Amino acid sequence: MNPSASVPPQAGEITKTVELSFPSMPEYLGVLRATVRSFCQKAAFNEETANQVTLAAVEAATNIIRHAYKGDPNQRVVLFCRETPLGIEIEFLDWGDPIPKEKFSMASLKGSIHPGGLGVHIMKTCMDQVEYKLIRSGGNRLLLTKLREEAVPDGAPEKPACQEKGGVS
Repeated sequence: MNPSASVPPQAGEITKTVELSFPSMPEYLGVLRATVRSFCQKAAFNEETANQVTLAAVEAATNIIRHAYKGDPNQRVVLFCRETPLGIEIEFLDWGDPIPKEKFSMASLKGSIHPGGLGVHIMKTCMDQVEYKLIRSGGNRLLLTKLREEAVPDGAPEKPACQEKGGVS
């Protein structure tokens, strides 16, 4: 199993990628938080944007631990932080239960936002793109993309404010 094979670098290309593999235990979310925040700073994102990306990444990992692995602490979560010419990508790989596609539909959130059910909403408001796919060989891939301000297309609709849910940061 080579998760990094999901996006191989081109010949001669130097990639600015950080890879982190951690147990599916909430106590490791601090390591994830520090890694993502530091990566955002190295990629020259301002503090506010770094906080938004970090919040989205913590929500993603929390969802993997809770829903894909159903709290089983004996599983792995793999994180890739990648700098691209347009911004950054935060990629998660896990080998847990698939997440129903309707969970990633903004329409499914209307009228159903409740404590413990805001993770996908937070990811979608904090990030520019959220893409979830099943891995053919088994498992899940979640890709969160944050564009640099100058890479956001002119006329793009303004997104709702990215806000933290109570008690999680």
